[in-house]
Amino acid sequence: MTTLQWDVEHLRDRARDRRETELEKQREADWQEAGYSTERMLSETRRGTTCCPSRKCRRARRCLWQAPICAPLLLFGVSADRARRITEHFYTEIQPRRRAEVLGEDAKA
Repeated sequence: MTTLQWDVEHLRDRARDRRETELEKQREADWQEAGYSTERMLSETRRGTTCCPSRKCRRARRCLWQAPICAPLLLFGVSADRARRITEHFYTEIQPRRRAEVLGEDAKA
């Protein structure tokens, strides 16, 4: 007598672990993007392009970097709490876009 059996729970656990790992990677990437957005906003607010080491940014008069290289020169006057709140704001703005990607919707809806 031959019966086909497999460990369904094990397969579900592995699938769940893969989903959680991917979600954690996406979460980390979103927080990093939000942090970069905070740095770019602070750079623009404090006219970081005037002291930015990048000639491209100075010529364009705006930040052209994913991670602003002038941020260390500008963040000294910003409290950690304020930077965290701004970063959380940007992270919150990213999430509807992620939801729209998953659901196949227009992000502006």
